[in-house]
This record gives sequence, structure tokens and C-alpha cells, in this order.
Amino acid sequence: MFFSDFSDGNILSYGSEDLVICPNYEYDKIIDCNGGTILPGFTDAHTYPVWGGDRVDDFFQKVAGASYMELTDSVNSSDSDYTVEQTAIASEEALYHATLKRIRSMASKGTTTLECKTGYCSNWATEKKILRILTRIKREIPLDVSITYFAASILPKHSTFSALAEDVVNTRLPELQNLMEKGEIMVNNIDVRCAEGFFNIDQSRQILSKAQSLGLKLNFHAEAISNGSSAELAASLNARAVSHLDEVSPAGVAALTGSRTAAVLLPTTTLLLRHLPPPAIAIAQAGVPIALGTDFRANLFCTSMVS
Repeated sequence: MFFSDFSDGNILSYGSEDLVICPNYEYDKIIDCNGGTILPGFTDAHTYPVWGGDRVDDFFQKVAGASYMELTDSVNSSDSDYTVEQTAIASEEALYHATLKRIRSMASKGTTTLECKTGYCSNWATEKKILRILTRIKREIPLDVSITYFAASILPKHSTFSALAEDVVNTRLPELQNLMEKGEIMVNNIDVRCAEGFFNIDQSRQILSKAQSLGLKLNFHAEAISNGSSAELAASLNARAVSHLDEVSPAGVAALTGSRTAAVLLPTTTLLLRHLPPPAIAIAQAGVPIALGTDFRANLFCTSMVS
């Protein structure tokens, strides 16, 4: 395939070299595709690229059949605790270089746009550190990076989700706004895990509504492990997107149909955790926009959108 020129992102002509109409033009660079095909870059809609340590043991637990709750319980999962601790103690510079290497690996496989979440944080200080790292990467690399603050993704020991929700709304989000206004960090979206055993509907609404009032887009976890009407919550708040939807009900799909919310499906996660797959056909037939994500993270090292 031979392309004559790009102007403002538009292809002016295409075809085999002898058929393309080429006006008098001096090319800065000619690339021989060697019989290959030029495609748009991939968009990875769900990633967690910043962490310290590794989760090799956790991966083998998944393969052996450990449940989602067993692997995400911040109190009982030693592997999760290890990653949280390693992320907290790692220097900002070390985490930056590790993250940059991971994102370059994703780019080498065709990903040019990606959503990057915070995570593996049991305190606000570590969340801010990760946001600074993602902001630096967004400013320095030639990829489109959408930064998501995954609010209080890990429940600290001796705390409750009710207390955590209050802290996010009254302390963390106001400070987040201040840091954004000073240009220290860039944040595009807010995420919460709305599910049984995590933030409930009311707590999620409280956090999401506050973030929305600050100008953040809503992009959160919904119906991953149980049906709890979080898809309906997303529709009512005009969320940009919701992820997982493995357990979404027909009512949830219907609610999304009347909204502009996209469904982010994560097939690798569904397969590895042996979940029933989300009703992708019903979601598509209902006219809900669908995006895909790798769910790239410490215990799911998938950097490719195609393999």
C-alpha cells in the first residue's frame, strides 16, 4: 500500500505506487511497507501501568482458579499487600522508568491511545505519586494518554468504605482539584469500584458526583462480580464509560442504551478469572458503544490488544 501524503491527519491518496496520483511533491520520508497493511492505532481502554514489585504468585493463583474476591481482598491477599507496599516504597523515578518501559511495550504492539488508572495505593500520598508519574508520561511521550484517578482502590486496614468515601469526597478530591489547577498533575477521569464488598451505590454516587462537579469524566467499574445496578447508576450520571459488565442485567443494558455511556469489555480478565462472559451481543444489539481493554496490571501482564 502506498500513501502519497498526510495533511492534517488526512490521507490524500492511496493505492499501488503506479496508480497513485502524485503531484509534484517532495517527500520528507518514504516508508516501504513490504506488502503489509497500515491500520489505525489501537485504543486500550483499561490499564494500570504503574506498580512496584510483581504478582507472579498471584497469577498462578488465578490460573489455579482463585476467585476475584480472593485476589482483590486487600486484607487477605498477601500478593496484593506486597504490590501495594512495593509501590508505596518505590521511588518516583524508579516507578516512572518501569512504567515508561511497559507503555513502550504496548506501543510496540500497536497501541497509540490508552487509559491509565492509578491503583495499588492504600493512601493518598501514593495515589498522588502515581498521578505525578502518569502526568509526566502524558507530557513526554507521543501517545494519547487519558489519566484516571481510581479513587481509594485499596481499603486500608482498620478502615471502612464508608469512611473512605467521606475522605475521598472531603479531602482527596478537593486537593486533587488544587493540584490540577497548579499544573502539578493532569487527570481526565474518575473511577470507583462499585460492587458488593467495595463501594456501594450510594457511596459511589457520592464520589462520582463530587468528581463530576470538578470537571472529571466518569469511567468506573460496574457489574464485575455481581449485579448491583451500577450500570443504571452510570446511565443516570451520563458516565463516559463503565468497565467489566460481566454480571450486567437486561435492565442495566436497557439503561445504557438510552445513555451515551460506553461499555468497556475486558475479555482477558473474563477468561483468566473464569467468569461468565458479559452479554456482549446483547450490549451491541442494544446500540451501546463497545470499547476493549487489556486490563494490563501487575497480575495480568497483557500488553497487546491482538494477542
